[in-house]
Amino acid sequence: MVFKGNILKGKIVFHILFWLLSFYFLIHYFSILETISRIDYLFTALFHLSLLFAVYLNVYYLIPTFLRNFRDVWKYTIALVLLFLVFYGLYIVTFDYLADRIFPNYYLITDYGYRDMLNFFVAYLGLTSLLFYGSTIVDHVKSNRKIIQDWLIYSKQNVLHFYRNRAFLHLLFWAISFYFLLQHFSISQQVTTVDYLFTALFHLSILIAVYTNLYFLIPRFLNKRDYWKYVVAIVILFLIFYSIHVFTYDYLADILFPNYYLIVFYDYFELFKYFVAYIGITSLFVLSKSWIDLADSRKKLAEKEKELIHNELKALKAQVNPHFLFNSLNSIYSLALNKSDHTPEVILKLSNVLRYMIYESNEQLVALQKEIDFIRNYIDLQKLRTQNPESVKLQINGTIKEQKIAPLILIVFIENAFKHGVKGDTINQFINIHINVSNSEIQFVSENNAGLVDETEGHAYKGLGLENVKRRLELLYHENHELTISKSDGTFSIELKIKL
Repeated sequence: MVFKGNILKGKIVFHILFWLLSFYFLIHYFSILETISRIDYLFTALFHLSLLFAVYLNVYYLIPTFLRNFRDVWKYTIALVLLFLVFYGLYIVTFDYLADRIFPNYYLITDYGYRDMLNFFVAYLGLTSLLFYGSTIVDHVKSNRKIIQDWLIYSKQNVLHFYRNRAFLHLLFWAISFYFLLQHFSISQQVTTVDYLFTALFHLSILIAVYTNLYFLIPRFLNKRDYWKYVVAIVILFLIFYSIHVFTYDYLADILFPNYYLIVFYDYFELFKYFVAYIGITSLFVLSKSWIDLADSRKKLAEKEKELIHNELKALKAQVNPHFLFNSLNSIYSLALNKSDHTPEVILKLSNVLRYMIYESNEQLVALQKEIDFIRNYIDLQKLRTQNPESVKLQINGTIKEQKIAPLILIVFIENAFKHGVKGDTINQFINIHINVSNSEIQFVSENNAGLVDETEGHAYKGLGLENVKRRLELLYHENHELTISKSDGTFSIELKIKL
């Protein structure tokens, strides 16, 4: 079982919010005076040491180690018992020895016994396990239904119905809440019927406040970033919460349980602590699930986009006009018939061109030097078919080191220059290509005479080249490129700047 929330910032915020709420709740719980003193801050901070140790050991070690398989639940149970013994021992050491050495000027003692610490242990481990692994537990349960059926004694239909929806997490949360508050409200060693009734009534106003916040305020205001409206709504909700609480114990308790004396001594400020604690924790449940779902969605979307871009680039590169290959073979054939000494050299250049196009251009980025060598060979092959090879000029400026570029990204412009330039006109033929290289940018400039289109080109490829390269530039370089295409006074110009 692996925690799915891999958004680092989201996790940090989640942890900080949880422990701030914990510190706020416990400092008011421990404080015995009207105002919070420095001793209360120190005591609460020390009290959190053993809690932090137990929580993170459980979340990041025990659960991933033992709850991968439901058959190892017994091992996890034994590990929790051992963890509680360590937790309790650390608690004793903290207040009996560590407190005196760190804060010798303060009298920090605790009278919480074994049973009290067990309540804290169960509450914190239960809540943090749900916060960290709530959605993962549900997914794990779904993927191991058969094992659960064997391990539990329920029937198949009941098990599936019980674990398939969110009711399980809600019931578990409120069961933990009931247990914790029951122990908190009990003033004797044994829990009585009055304690059960008091705790149940106390939960009425909490339930209304929590679910109003979760299913109305958060979706309507917080999710829509109407923060000030959400704050106002929370204040109104607290007033409603307080009113329901007063009504419950002043009127409803006497009607439902006339034989029991159920009264409450919590004032406005004390009830506000409970309100903040429950609203905060349950909101964290919702937000943590949203963060997890958002992380999953972004991860899946990124994988799909990456796969889509890869497939689209592969298809676009496959659309490079093959007509030039047939023309090159025809040129080589003519050289061979004339028994030209340049035939082996031309064959080697064509071989290098094909090798680069078929094998070396499969990477997303290639060395700029390889791309330029490919361009040189391509131009040399095209010159074989031009009546005036001197009209074709290639100039490379700058130092080529380890710069990288997307393969076959420039060849389309050069192919376009030959198609519309020297092969489309017999007068004023020219192609001027400049490639300026720096450590941070590549500038490609191409100018050619705007002659007639070479009619030997297949209609299927007309206009395809430029659209092809525009799409590739958009996919690969986004806002890191600038393409300018212009035509004036019989000259067709292309300028491309790519930031490396």
